[in-house]
Amino acid sequence: MVQVLFCIADGSEEMESVTVIDVLRRAKFNVLVAKVSNDSHDHSLKVLGSRNVKLEADVHFDQSVADKEFDAIVLPGGMKGAETFAANELLLHRLVKQRHSDKICAAICASPALVFSKHKILAGISKVTCYPSLKDKLTNSHEFVDEKVVVEKNVVTSQGPFTAIHFGVKLIEVLDSKHASEEVAKGLLLH
Repeated sequence: MVQVLFCIADGSEEMESVTVIDVLRRAKFNVLVAKVSNDSHDHSLKVLGSRNVKLEADVHFDQSVADKEFDAIVLPGGMKGAETFAANELLLHRLVKQRHSDKICAAICASPALVFSKHKILAGISKVTCYPSLKDKLTNSHEFVDEKVVVEKNVVTSQGPFTAIHFGVKLIEVLDSKHASEEVAKGLLLH
């Protein structure tokens, strides 16, 4: 079974989070939702999204989660959430390890620019997409591509809330098969 770590934080974009988790679970992937927080006193699994929608994680992102093997690590956008991811050294270290293991690192909206590009998760990657107004946050070595989803090597990036279903379906294709992604897309009426 495909193992996916999906990170959320206060300020994560709700549509990108819920939609992608839902799409991946439709493919029967085991999706572990982990709350990332930089507050050592934060013991709640609850997250307040960027539009004040309440979400709840399965676990806290800590060393025990970071030590597990995942076929993919996925980050939603939302400025505040992406900034939390970018400030979390344990998560950044785990993302670098994931890239070096040739396993999937995926991000949508603000996270490709604020987390992946800023912290060298995109080393060796030339083409990437993100929320279009954040393309100037990409480093010079990364070409912004105005497409819903971009895949290069073991990195998958996407633009925002509207592209979240496409992002999830592409992750199914990359992690499983074109057939599996087409079956899920059919059930979603995504033609």
